[in-house]
Amino acid sequence: MSPLDWILSVIGLAGFIAFVGVIASFVPERDLLIVIGIAVAMAVFDFWIRPFLVRRPQGAPNRSTSLL
Repeated sequence: MSPLDWILSVIGLAGFIAFVGVIASFVPERDLLIVIGIAVAMAVFDFWIRPFLVRRPQGAPNRSTSLL
Protein backbone atom coordinates (compact mmCIF):
# COMPACT_ATOMS: atom_id res chain seq x y z
CA MET A 1 0.00 0.00 0.00
CA SER A 2 1.59 3.23 -1.11
CA PRO A 3 1.62 6.34 1.13
CA LEU A 4 -0.92 8.04 -1.12
CA ASP A 5 -3.27 5.06 -0.81
CA TRP A 6 -2.91 5.20 2.96
CA ILE A 7 -3.62 8.95 3.10
CA LEU A 8 -6.67 8.61 0.86
CA SER A 9 -7.92 5.70 2.97
CA VAL A 10 -7.63 7.77 6.16
CA ILE A 11 -9.44 10.69 4.50
CA GLY A 12 -12.19 8.37 3.24
CA LEU A 13 -12.63 6.71 6.62
CA ALA A 14 -12.71 10.09 8.38
CA GLY A 15 -15.26 11.37 5.87
CA PHE A 16 -17.46 8.33 6.38
CA ILE A 17 -17.29 8.66 10.17
CA ALA A 18 -18.08 12.38 9.93
CA PHE A 19 -21.03 11.71 7.61
CA VAL A 20 -22.62 9.06 9.82
CA GLY A 21 -21.81 11.19 12.87
CA VAL A 22 -23.93 14.00 11.48
CA ILE A 23 -26.75 11.58 10.78
CA ALA A 24 -26.48 10.12 14.28
CA SER A 25 -26.53 13.56 15.89
CA PHE A 26 -29.67 14.66 14.03
CA VAL A 27 -31.53 11.33 14.29
CA PRO A 28 -30.61 9.83 17.68
CA GLU A 29 -32.70 6.67 17.38
CA ARG A 30 -31.29 3.68 19.23
CA ASP A 31 -31.69 1.28 16.30
CA LEU A 32 -30.01 3.68 13.90
CA LEU A 33 -27.13 4.22 16.34
CA ILE A 34 -26.61 0.46 16.55
CA VAL A 35 -26.53 0.12 12.76
CA ILE A 36 -24.15 3.09 12.45
CA GLY A 37 -21.91 1.61 15.16
CA ILE A 38 -21.76 -1.73 13.32
CA ALA A 39 -21.05 -0.02 9.98
CA VAL A 40 -18.27 2.12 11.46
CA ALA A 41 -16.78 -0.92 13.23
CA MET A 42 -16.74 -2.85 9.94
CA ALA A 43 -15.12 0.08 8.11
CA VAL A 44 -12.45 0.49 10.79
CA PHE A 45 -11.78 -3.26 10.79
CA ASP A 46 -11.40 -3.25 7.01
CA PHE A 47 -9.11 -0.22 7.21
CA TRP A 48 -7.02 -1.92 9.90
CA ILE A 49 -6.72 -5.37 8.28
CA ARG A 50 -6.25 -4.26 4.63
CA PRO A 51 -2.44 -3.65 4.81
CA PHE A 52 -1.89 -7.17 6.18
CA LEU A 53 -3.66 -8.99 3.34
CA VAL A 54 -1.41 -10.79 0.88
CA ARG A 55 -2.30 -10.05 -2.72
CA ARG A 56 -1.96 -12.76 -5.36
CA PRO A 57 -1.12 -11.80 -8.93
CA GLN A 58 -4.12 -11.89 -11.23
CA GLY A 59 -4.49 -15.33 -12.76
CA ALA A 60 -2.46 -17.09 -10.07
CA PRO A 61 -3.96 -20.37 -8.87
CA ASN A 62 -5.78 -20.39 -5.56
CA ARG A 63 -3.77 -22.60 -3.21
CA SER A 64 -6.34 -23.11 -0.49
CA THR A 65 -6.04 -25.86 2.08
CA SER A 66 -9.55 -27.06 1.38
CA LEU A 67 -10.11 -30.80 0.96
CA LEU A 68 -12.45 -30.26 -2.00
